[in-house]
Formats: sequence, C-alpha cells, structure tokens
Amino acid sequence: MSILQIDVFFHFHCVYMYVCVSVFVCSRTEKALKKGKHAIQLYGLATPNGAKPGIMLEEICEVYPDFDYDAWTVSISGEQFTSGFVELNPNSKIPALLDQSTTPPTRVFESGAILMYLAEKFPKASRYHTCICILYRTQSANLNVY
Repeated sequence: MSILQIDVFFHFHCVYMYVCVSVFVCSRTEKALKKGKHAIQLYGLATPNGAKPGIMLEEICEVYPDFDYDAWTVSISGEQFTSGFVELNPNSKIPALLDQSTTPPTRVFESGAILMYLAEKFPKASRYHTCICILYRTQSANLNVY
C-alpha cells in the first residue's frame, strides 16, 4: 500500500467510526439551552476551535453595525451532554451556533462549518479570508501526517 492509499484508508475509517459513534450520543440530563434576544446564539468555550466563531462574529459586528449576537459558555465537563445542547449538536462538542432568523432555526456545529456559514450569511465580513483560514487549517493538518 502506498502512503496515499494508507492515508485515504485511515481517514475513511476514522470518519466512519466518528459517524457511528456520534449517532449514539444521548443526553445525560434534561436541561434547556439558554437563549438570548438576538437571532444568532453561539455556544462554546475559549478553546482554540471554540474561539474562532467568536472572532468571526466580532468581525461581523464591525462591518454590520446593527448586528449583535448572544454568546453562552458551555462547560466541557458535562454541560455539553444536556438535552438542549445535544438537540443543537448531536456530537455534543463545542462550538455550536443556532440561527433563529431562519424557519426552522438553523443549527451549525464544528468551527469550520460555523465560519463558512457566517461567511455566506454575511458576505461583507471577509468571506475570502475565512475560506483561506479554513483551507489552511485543513491542509496543514493533512500535511503533518506525512
């Protein structure tokens, strides 16, 4: 097997295992999600991936003066397994975003997906730079394998 074949095989099986495991995540406690008065609700923590959507939302606030959002801290010591958070993100991982301006409300999770969603929803807020950052992040992660 070549290095490329091994890499593809490894990534396929990791994604498959990730999907299989994530399907069986259940809430451990009943607790509703906190929601504020703004359309965009961000749930996360100040981790490297958790901070990225917050930075993007602050960029959007600079470009769109009437825009605002609510940010909520979700402790990764168990709060991510509450029923409200599992309903938002079945993977029970931060960050997660809820856009209540759509019907039904749009749920977005994983930092890269949130950045892409916000870049598409708010095009004046540096869509190009967001895409470059995501591509760099994913490519640099793959290059480190070799």
